[in-house]
Amino acid sequence: MTKSDRVPLSTLPCEIRNLRRDKKRPSYRKSYNAAVNAVIPAERGDNGRWTVARADVPLIAEMLCGPERDAVAA
Repeated sequence: MTKSDRVPLSTLPCEIRNLRRDKKRPSYRKSYNAAVNAVIPAERGDNGRWTVARADVPLIAEMLCGPERDAVAA
């Protein structure tokens, strides 16, 4: 797995927001707690920073935000 295949936990909320049509995203704190408590598939590197596999972002989005709802038209 290359470095670009990993998403830093600090950018995970933005990655999730960009992925979802309803623009829901978890807070950084919720993402961090989920990583530390092994609720989501995450790895802590030798540098102490948490990352997730880019391929797991859709699954993590559903785990942290629930099923996606269609965006409401304004």
